Amino acid sequence: RDDICIPVPEGRESALLGEEERTIDLLEFARLIEQPVAVDEAHAIAYFGPPSWVWRSPFDGGVAPDFELPDFEGRTHRLSDYRGSKVFLLCWASWCSCRLCLPIWKELRDELHPRGFEVIAVACESKGPEAALPWIEAAQPSYPTLLDTEHLVPELFNTRNVPAAFWIDEEGRIVRANDPIYAERRNFQTGESVRNEVYLNALRDW
Repeated sequence: RDDICIPVPEGRESALLGEEERTIDLLEFARLIEQPVAVDEAHAIAYFGPPSWVWRSPFDGGVAPDFELPDFEGRTHRLSDYRGSKVFLLCWASWCSCRLCLPIWKELRDELHPRGFEVIAVACESKGPEAALPWIEAAQPSYPTLLDTEHLVPELFNTRNVPAAFWIDEEGRIVRANDPIYAERRNFQTGESVRNEVYLNALRDW
């Protein structure tokens, strides 16, 4: 991926490598390098789209747009309240398997919070708080979990899917955006779940 070497996680070799010698499963490869791919088997053509981590901000100076949302106890939070910290802003929803990653984001937040790191999880729920609340109660997050029934944050940040993650620095600038990232990945062949340590370590390095 440009100048970055992407290691093959342990246990994913069989999914990545084809049965024939020197062949690669393109869909699994696309998941590994975090790029969208479209495959036309009839014409033997594959197109890889821009990687998720390449993003150009449409906002002046790359500053994240401010917003105000309630948490699940009715307290109001503004994104600008967290200036001075590195913020991992995550859009998620109860219908997406990204809901299962909430406890892992809690662990990472607790580990890095003393170094000025904060997670803000925004539940994009048209159905209201009842849909998301069971997953929040199960995760017991130490970070702010906000409710966005009108999809304000997706509109402001120009994203339409979940999960979508944004890295925002201490001055409120977006440094990486719209990552469709999971903290844990499932091997669909074995059924095993493996933590996305490559991404988690990237956040630690940041």
